Amino acid sequence: MEVSEKEEYVRVSLKLPVLVGDSRVKPVGPKVHPAKPPVDWHIKSKLTVLRTGTVRVEFSLRAKKLTSGQPKRQAYTPAKKLKGIDKFHFLRDEAYPTPTDGAARINNVNQSLVSKWVKDEKRLRERAKGGGWYSLRRAYFVRGRFPQLERALFKEYSVARAKGLRIGRRWLRAKAKVIAKNKPAYSRFTTSDGWVTNFLARHYLRFRCKSNQKTLSTEERLPRIKRWHARLKRRLKDRSGDVQLHPKRGRYLPENRYNVDQPKQTICFRGTGARISQAEKDAYDKRVIVRWQPKAYYDQALCAEWCLLDFQVDAGSKKVLFCDNLHGHTTDAFAAALENSNTERHLLPTEVTDEIHVVDQGVGAAVKRECGVVQDEYLALLPDNLEKWTSGFNVCQRRVLIAEWVGEAIERVFNRMDMVNLFVRTGQGLARDGSTDDAVKLFGVQDYCFVDADGNVAITERAKPQAVIEIVPSNLEEVQVDNAEENVEGSIMVPSENPNTVFTEQELDEAEDVIASDMLAEEEEAENSDAESSDDEGEEEIFTVDEKLGVIKNVKGTRYFWVKWKGHPASANSWEPEIRLPPLLVKKRLAAKK
Repeated sequence: MEVSEKEEYVRVSLKLPVLVGDSRVKPVGPKVHPAKPPVDWHIKSKLTVLRTGTVRVEFSLRAKKLTSGQPKRQAYTPAKKLKGIDKFHFLRDEAYPTPTDGAARINNVNQSLVSKWVKDEKRLRERAKGGGWYSLRRAYFVRGRFPQLERALFKEYSVARAKGLRIGRRWLRAKAKVIAKNKPAYSRFTTSDGWVTNFLARHYLRFRCKSNQKTLSTEERLPRIKRWHARLKRRLKDRSGDVQLHPKRGRYLPENRYNVDQPKQTICFRGTGARISQAEKDAYDKRVIVRWQPKAYYDQALCAEWCLLDFQVDAGSKKVLFCDNLHGHTTDAFAAALENSNTERHLLPTEVTDEIHVVDQGVGAAVKRECGVVQDEYLALLPDNLEKWTSGFNVCQRRVLIAEWVGEAIERVFNRMDMVNLFVRTGQGLARDGSTDDAVKLFGVQDYCFVDADGNVAITERAKPQAVIEIVPSNLEEVQVDNAEENVEGSIMVPSENPNTVFTEQELDEAEDVIASDMLAEEEEAENSDAESSDDEGEEEIFTVDEKLGVIKNVKGTRYFWVKWKGHPASANSWEPEIRLPPLLVKKRLAAKK
């Protein structure tokens, strides 16, 4: 095949064998289709039978004049228009018979556009002198009749999009009517389709495809997310059903936490599946499961079938399945079917799955993109695959191919992405002891903090140094140290009144358990060291910073000690940062602990 290509002409010569003696020229072999050109073409062909028994087919392709107009209007930049004007002047100076037609064909536009550009040449040249590079490459739009109204509307649009609200034509019309209401200057303003289209073009706005029905911003949906995390934490500490809690993970181990989209992937085709041949069923990819439903929707019956047949896990240890709020997931039949595999259901809250659903953290989008990549690889594998996919395959072959593409795409994505990290980032991998709280990173949320089931700020939020230090210097008084030689600081700070602890009873109970174990360990060390015991007695006459009482606690890199204040009841005990305590005493306590 010989191809010679210019600006507007393409000539293709093919040599194909023919049947000698046949009155009609019949090429033998596969049909050859030239690639579809990007524009409309006039095609002329010439057939010549050669002595060698072959036929030469010559195609002469000429760009078709776009005199009928474009199917979709296009805006041209001033730079594009000036380029067409310059080409027009060049052809005219070279005595070209039809310079307008030549400039139109070179720029692939209509002749009428070139004529309009030539008439408007003076204004375009002035814009080129004063507008600069940016203005030449920016399409020109007619200024609206109500610029102040459009500026106010664009400001409202920017605020709404910053909140994450979905914007459409109906929203723009309604908001414009509110702005123009009871204002005489806008009495002739109408929200027509043409005005909305021009408004979008003037402000360079593009609508995306409709994806969901969420109308609340992330900040407004955040309390619902926090309550869901609080309920999950409470469930991790639940001992019902004679479940032995893991000291760190709680009720469910990481390998026993499943997302409804995580097990073996399922494809639901439209139909009943009653007349599907066994050969087609055997040809489906083994990495996916194929199900049937008249509307390709997971209804109550199909969800229950999925639990019994597809969700095949070991029924040994306790497991949890995080589900959407589909109707099929919320039924009692679905929960009862999960009991066969010793699995509990934990529903995700409605309208917040974008933040806490694992599949919405880029997994679903990655699978869709990878499906397109796998499809492109298949179509480019053999020359006739594209023709087969467009017109040659029946519906059975298409289903087999789709199942294969989806299985390959899912395998690639799962091998590339860290699914365990996605569970932790969304909060589905929370630990009982709070060790994974800092790893929760929700999309679009900064400085995420946890709350309890009632919406109150949880301990992990109050454990920040700014919230822990409740005793300010104005509430403290100096107390002289009896033994000044041992304490080089000379004085210590104690509260004038009983300090109010900022920790809950639950944390105090946990602290007491650790305190008791530390007291027992240090008492054993004290029996082997009389010198350490004598030093401790002198200090405890003043007050006790007792690592028998208090465990060292690290909060954001700051060490805290559990302090027992002299002359105050046990309810006054509190956590105090190291900076508030006598350095010599802290040093001795740390040395004694080592």
